[in-house]
Amino acid sequence: MNSGIGSVLIALAIWALVFLVFRVIVLWYWKVNQVVALLKSIDEKLGRMLPREHQVDDIRLGDIDSLAISRE
Repeated sequence: MNSGIGSVLIALAIWALVFLVFRVIVLWYWKVNQVVALLKSIDEKLGRMLPREHQVDDIRLGDIDSLAISRE
């Protein structure tokens, strides 16, 4: 009985290792880490550029029309 459990655990460990290796390859191929870093950089720069009253967190539904009108 123990040999059956041991072989299942070994198989699970191998599958986990294969999954992690392929995950790293896929992330490298699609350059996901670079995209995340670039998006964080853009977010920080936009946060410094926008005044506090125009940030998305502060906009309420009624304010969207007034922002569109004020930009025209």
